Amino acid sequence: FKYDKRFTNDNLEKWCRNLFLYLANITVCPYCNRQYVTKFNGIDNGKKRSTADLDHFYPQAQYPYLALSLYNFIPSCHTCNSTMKNQDKIGIDTHIYPYTDSMEEDIKFSIETDSFMDNIFTKNQNINIDIDVISTDIEKNKKIENSLKTFKLREVYKNSHSKYVGDLIHNFQKYPKSYTKALGEIFLEDKDKDSKEHQEKLQILNDNFQEIIKKPYTDKIEKGEPYNGLTI
Repeated sequence: FKYDKRFTNDNLEKWCRNLFLYLANITVCPYCNRQYVTKFNGIDNGKKRSTADLDHFYPQAQYPYLALSLYNFIPSCHTCNSTMKNQDKIGIDTHIYPYTDSMEEDIKFSIETDSFMDNIFTKNQNINIDIDVISTDIEKNKKIENSLKTFKLREVYKNSHSKYVGDLIHNFQKYPKSYTKALGEIFLEDKDKDSKEHQEKLQILNDNFQEIIKKPYTDKIEKGEPYNGLTI
């Protein structure tokens, strides 16, 4: 097939691996949602580099005729492609295929801790994160479970991201609605605090303060950044 000659030229003016990554416009690993996968515009030793691997969904060793199929190329992080998946056999009937499938609406993250209140107020990071499959589609459940197993997603989230979750919970506990409401009272000078107008102004300020607190996290969700699924 001479496939080894097709992706050796990193010149974006010609067809190459970096051009595909550029056109795909995928910024976060679709397998784990933990790491950025983008082309790197700098040049190293005369060649353009990338922060992404180009995974063959169907391994090219077993399916050489799919080695250059665009539908078989999945921009992914190095950990998912080389460390977790490696040469595992996966397929659209057994695993989540990123171009047509998603598990975003079919899983939820849960946390466990021996002392929930202590973890919140002391920012103790001993929080165990788990992934629960909530889909009612039996066949899709199997594909989700296989993907979670292949890419070790339960293990990596449990062991690597408790600090992120701890900080997120701590920030929301530190600024409850009662706190932002009290801030609103400071900004308002209305004499009649029981009036409808005062309460409406107070509600608007309270909502604005809450949005400011949430802003770093809502941006992450809206922009599809790493951990946006965990943040939701």
